[in-house]
Amino acid sequence: MRAFEVEYTLHSLTLDVKHIIWLFVLFFVIMFIVFVRINTIKLGYEIYKIEQDIEKKHLILQGLHEEQSVLINIEGLYDTGLKMGLTLPNMENVYYVK
Repeated sequence: MRAFEVEYTLHSLTLDVKHIIWLFVLFFVIMFIVFVRINTIKLGYEIYKIEQDIEKKHLILQGLHEEQSVLINIEGLYDTGLKMGLTLPNMENVYYVK
Protein backbone atom coordinates (compact mmCIF):
# COMPACT_ATOMS: atom_id res chain seq x y z
CA MET A 1 0.00 0.00 0.00
CA ARG A 2 2.86 2.29 0.77
CA ALA A 3 4.31 1.83 -2.74
CA PHE A 4 0.94 2.74 -4.29
CA GLU A 5 0.79 5.95 -2.25
CA VAL A 6 4.32 6.93 -3.28
CA GLU A 7 3.56 6.18 -6.92
CA TYR A 8 0.30 8.13 -6.73
CA THR A 9 2.00 11.15 -5.16
CA LEU A 10 4.76 11.11 -7.79
CA HIS A 11 2.17 10.79 -10.54
CA SER A 12 0.11 13.67 -9.15
CA LEU A 13 3.31 15.68 -8.65
CA THR A 14 4.21 15.31 -12.32
CA LEU A 15 0.75 16.45 -13.32
CA ASP A 16 1.13 19.47 -11.09
CA VAL A 17 4.50 20.32 -12.62
CA LYS A 18 3.01 20.00 -16.12
CA HIS A 19 0.16 22.28 -15.11
CA ILE A 20 2.55 24.78 -13.58
CA ILE A 21 4.69 24.80 -16.74
CA TRP A 22 1.59 25.38 -18.88
CA LEU A 23 0.49 28.15 -16.54
CA PHE A 24 3.91 29.81 -16.85
CA VAL A 25 3.80 29.52 -20.63
CA LEU A 26 0.29 30.93 -20.68
CA PHE A 27 1.36 33.72 -18.33
CA PHE A 28 4.32 34.67 -20.55
CA VAL A 29 2.17 34.61 -23.68
CA ILE A 30 -0.39 36.89 -22.05
CA MET A 31 2.35 39.21 -20.77
CA PHE A 32 3.86 39.35 -24.26
CA ILE A 33 0.49 40.29 -25.75
CA VAL A 34 -0.02 42.99 -23.11
CA PHE A 35 3.51 44.30 -23.70
CA VAL A 36 2.93 44.52 -27.45
CA ARG A 37 -0.40 46.29 -26.93
CA ILE A 38 1.13 48.83 -24.56
CA ASN A 39 3.98 49.57 -26.95
CA THR A 40 1.52 49.90 -29.83
CA ILE A 41 -0.51 52.45 -27.87
CA LYS A 42 2.66 54.38 -26.94
CA LEU A 43 3.73 54.41 -30.57
CA GLY A 44 0.29 55.67 -31.60
CA TYR A 45 0.56 58.58 -29.14
CA GLU A 46 4.04 59.42 -30.45
CA ILE A 47 2.74 59.40 -34.03
CA TYR A 48 -0.12 61.70 -33.00
CA LYS A 49 2.30 64.12 -31.32
CA ILE A 50 4.53 64.14 -34.40
CA GLU A 51 1.52 64.83 -36.64
CA GLN A 52 0.52 67.74 -34.40
CA ASP A 53 4.08 69.08 -34.51
CA ILE A 54 4.12 68.81 -38.32
CA GLU A 55 0.79 70.68 -38.47
CA LYS A 56 2.23 73.49 -36.32
CA LYS A 57 5.34 73.67 -38.51
CA HIS A 58 3.17 73.91 -41.63
CA LEU A 59 1.24 76.83 -40.12
CA ILE A 60 4.47 78.59 -39.17
CA LEU A 61 5.88 77.98 -42.66
CA GLN A 62 2.72 79.35 -44.27
CA GLY A 63 2.98 82.49 -42.14
CA LEU A 64 6.63 82.91 -43.11
CA HIS A 65 5.76 82.54 -46.80
CA GLU A 66 3.10 85.24 -46.45
CA GLU A 67 5.56 87.51 -44.65
CA GLN A 68 8.16 86.84 -47.34
CA SER A 69 5.73 87.74 -50.12
CA VAL A 70 4.89 91.00 -48.33
CA LEU A 71 8.58 91.86 -47.89
CA ILE A 72 9.47 90.98 -51.49
CA ASN A 73 6.69 93.16 -52.90
CA ILE A 74 8.42 95.93 -54.89
CA GLU A 75 5.81 98.55 -54.07
CA GLY A 76 6.25 97.77 -50.40
CA LEU A 77 10.01 98.15 -50.74
CA TYR A 78 9.57 101.50 -52.48
CA ASP A 79 7.22 102.71 -49.73
CA THR A 80 9.61 101.53 -47.05
CA GLY A 81 12.47 103.35 -48.77
CA LEU A 82 10.47 106.55 -48.91
CA LYS A 83 9.61 106.25 -45.21
CA MET A 84 13.32 105.90 -44.44
CA GLY A 85 14.13 109.02 -46.47
CA LEU A 86 15.68 107.28 -49.45
CA THR A 87 15.09 108.44 -53.00
CA LEU A 88 15.56 106.76 -56.33
CA PRO A 89 18.65 107.80 -58.26
CA ASN A 90 18.26 110.22 -61.14
CA MET A 91 19.06 108.22 -64.26
CA GLU A 92 19.74 111.36 -66.35
CA ASN A 93 22.76 112.36 -64.29
CA VAL A 94 26.05 110.54 -64.79
CA TYR A 95 28.54 110.39 -61.97
CA TYR A 96 32.17 109.54 -62.54
CA VAL A 97 34.05 108.11 -59.64
CA LYS A 98 37.84 107.96 -59.48
